[in-house]
Amino acid sequence: MTAYGATDSLIDVTVTQAANTTACTAAIDSNNSLHIPLISHLNPQSNTLSSYSADFAYKNDPASQEIFFKLTNHAIQSESFTCIASTLSDDSKMIHIPDVLMPDGARMWVDMAYSESRSTNGDVYFYVSKYGVISK
Repeated sequence: MTAYGATDSLIDVTVTQAANTTACTAAIDSNNSLHIPLISHLNPQSNTLSSYSADFAYKNDPASQEIFFKLTNHAIQSESFTCIASTLSDDSKMIHIPDVLMPDGARMWVDMAYSESRSTNGDVYFYVSKYGVISK
């Protein structure tokens, strides 16, 4: 950006236009870490709605064709949102993420399934079971 009529030294300024996101938009950063700010779960036994935030780390496995994410952090979310949240299935084995912002600015929806075979010793893994591009 150039400021015409400016005096003194030149200064470079980078302007980044923010993507059209909401408080519920999940994001994958340049390290392939996934942050989901809001996951809603309806407990079928008590019929109560709980909300969580969660962070996942990408785990590369060259021997597998699947994309794995390890749960690294989660918290109860008491803040209320008016956007479309990600959802955790009744049996807690599927996460549907309706909006994921990728590092390059692309938008996707992603479904992740719990991996029983990888989730051992207290570690929790999900793999990408379905995904699609959200057109602009």
